Amino acid sequence: YNLPRLNHDEIHHLNRLITNNEIEVVIKHLSAKKSLGPNGFTAEFYQTFKKELISILLKIFQNQ
Repeated sequence: YNLPRLNHDEIHHLNRLITNNEIEVVIKHLSAKKSLGPNGFTAEFYQTFKKELISILLKIFQNQ
């Protein structure tokens, strides 16, 4: 197989830290009233508690 490979810049971009702003943008664009997974939290939940959740999510993502 001749599969495409990522170059150094693409690898660096994928491995960079996630920012507060990126998390905020994702939460803002979630479809309202839809469950996000097995935890049952809706987009409305994330949007309502966005300020509290951003710092928690940032810590989780940066420790991965």
